[in-house]
Amino acid sequence: MGPALLLTLALGIDPQLARSYLAEAGASCKAGALLWPRGLCGPIVIVDAKTRGYVTADGEGTLPKDAAIANTAANMNGSKWIMLQWPLPEDRNVRLALMLHESFHFVQADIGFPMANPANPHLDSLEGRYWIELEWRALAAALESDGDARRRAAADAVGFRRKRRAIFPDAAATERALEMNEGLAEYTGVSLSGDSARLALRDLADAAAKPTFVRSFAYATGPAYGLLLDAADPAWRKSLKPTDDLADLLVRSMKLGVPAEPAIQPYDGAVLRDREVERDQARRRRLAEFRKLLIEGPVLEIPLRSMSFDFNPDEPVPIEGFGTVYPTITVRDDWGRIEVAKGALLAENYSRLMVSATARDTGWKLDLKPGWKIVPGKRAGDLTIARDR
Repeated sequence: MGPALLLTLALGIDPQLARSYLAEAGASCKAGALLWPRGLCGPIVIVDAKTRGYVTADGEGTLPKDAAIANTAANMNGSKWIMLQWPLPEDRNVRLALMLHESFHFVQADIGFPMANPANPHLDSLEGRYWIELEWRALAAALESDGDARRRAAADAVGFRRKRRAIFPDAAATERALEMNEGLAEYTGVSLSGDSARLALRDLADAAAKPTFVRSFAYATGPAYGLLLDAADPAWRKSLKPTDDLADLLVRSMKLGVPAEPAIQPYDGAVLRDREVERDQARRRRLAEFRKLLIEGPVLEIPLRSMSFDFNPDEPVPIEGFGTVYPTITVRDDWGRIEVAKGALLAENYSRLMVSATARDTGWKLDLKPGWKIVPGKRAGDLTIARDR
C-alpha cells in the first residue's frame, strides 16, 4: 500500500482530487466581481466529517474534536476559512455553485450583507407552506418561459408571496433577512456555476421535497428571483441593500401588475392544498410527541454561553413559544460537547438546550470537560449541568 493511498485512507479525502477542486475554486472566485464589489476568493479547507481530516492548498491535517464541521465560512487556527465538507458533488456545475455559495459567505459582511439566520416558523404551518410552494411553482414557470408568459408567472409568484405575508404580517422581516443571507449566497453560486437556469430550477424542485422550510426556503427563492432580476435589470445588484425585498425589486424592474388573488389552478393548487392538509395533521401529531418528550417530561437542561452547533437545516421543527426542535444536532460550549440523535429543543433566545432525561442511553451522548458534572434540575426528574466545585 503506497503512501498516497495511506494518506487518503487516514484523511478520508483524496488529496489530489481535493486540490483539483481547490484549483477550480481559485479559477472561479474572481468572477464574483462580476456580481459584487469584490471577488469571492479566500482560503479554502476541505474536511471529512468522519475522520476530521482536512486538505488545503498548502497541506493536510486533522481538526480537533471540538471544531465544528459544515459547509460554511469558519474560523480555523485563528484565521477565517471557507470550509467545504468532503465529498464534494461530482457534477462540476453543482460543485462550483456550492464552492461559490460558501465563498459569498466569506465576503458578505465586507460588501454590506451581514450574516443573519432567523428561523421562520410560520413556514412549517399549513398556510405558510401552501403559499410558499405556490410561489415556488410560479417562479419555476417564470424561469421556464419568456415574454408575457414570464410576466404572468412572475406576477403570480409575487402575488402568492403577498398572500402569505398578509396572513403572517411579521414574517416579512425574517424572510427577508434569510433571503439576504442564504438567498444571495445561493444566487451567487448558481449564477456563476455555468448552468444557472438548470440549477435554479433544481433548487426550486429540491425545496419542495424538504421536510421543513423554516431555514431552507431562501436557497430556492434567492436564485429564482435573482436570475429573473438579471434578465430584467442587469444592474439591480449595484444599489441592493439588506432591507430590500427581491420580489418588490422584480415588480419594479419588470413593471408587473400583481393580482390581489392570483389563480391557483395553473399550479395545481387544489391538489397541493389537500396534500398540505394531510401533512399538517401529521405535523401536529409529531409536535405533540416532541412537547411530551422535551417540555412536559423530565429533561436535561443545558445552559448555553458561547456555543457552536452543527445541524441539518432541513430538519428543524419550531414549537411556538418554546423554541425549535432539532431532531439531530451537535452542540459545543464551555462545558463540552453533546451529540443528539432523537431530538433537542433549543430555546428561542439560544440560552439553553433541552434533551429528554429518559432517553439518556439512546437519544444523546454527552462529553463533559473536567470540572463539570450532571446535577438535579428544577423539577422532579429534571437534570442540568454545573461546575464541579
